[in-house]
Amino acid sequence: MPRPRLAEAPPDCRQAARLAFADYRDRFSWVRPRGGSIGFPRLLGDEAIDAFAARLVEQEGVLLLPGSQFGYPGNHFRIWSAASEAEHVARAVREQMSPTVFPVTFDKLQATVEFRALAAGHSDADYSLDVYSVRHPGGALAYRMRTGNSRQAGLVYISDNELGDAAAYDSPADWRSRLVAFARGAAILVHDAMYTREEYEQHRGWGHSHYHDVVQLALDAGVGRLVLYHHNPERSDAEIDERVAECRALVAQRHAALEVLAAAEGLTLTT
Repeated sequence: MPRPRLAEAPPDCRQAARLAFADYRDRFSWVRPRGGSIGFPRLLGDEAIDAFAARLVEQEGVLLLPGSQFGYPGNHFRIWSAASEAEHVARAVREQMSPTVFPVTFDKLQATVEFRALAAGHSDADYSLDVYSVRHPGGALAYRMRTGNSRQAGLVYISDNELGDAAAYDSPADWRSRLVAFARGAAILVHDAMYTREEYEQHRGWGHSHYHDVVQLALDAGVGRLVLYHHNPERSDAEIDERVAECRALVAQRHAALEVLAAAEGLTLTT
């Protein structure tokens, strides 16, 4: 199945949706948003929507929850968020089903929907998940994931974080040193690397980092591999390759053993 032409779309999300549904007109029909942001897609063909959603998450890693899943009394959903944002997340989800935008209110759902704050991490017999608050407008979390309850290296994932100095944040003085300790010895660090140094000067306070700061964090934390993530959407593949080469040169200048690569569609990471 070909990929939709989202790369051709302007920043207008509605236009991006129109292009995507045009590319998959044999699989979907839809009613476009009328003066708002809510559209109504319909899956065509004989495949049940629940089976399609299950296949989508297994094959593509995309979670789609059909409305039918919220109609069963036995279903139970937990929506996790940073402790500082839990109240805002619950309100935002509920407002999506307010009478002004949707005929069925949130309180009419038969399934149980629970909003939980992820404050100090979570673990069970199969995995452990630690969290750390990072710097992004509206709040964001860094995650460290390990299998089982061991303290093995694991993977650190930080999708949105500003490492540079910006007045927009009320961070404690030891914020960065605690972040280094959080990522210490990870097998893989996936980190926001949206800007070059020059671009960053025009975007201080926007919640994203430049390459040099990200490389320095990875070196300070002694991680094994650094995966550059959250690419500037205007950057071409060739430009991303150039940024990776620059980061590898920085590592070589410090005579370090850090491996640097760029996140890409289809990339598989193992710790």
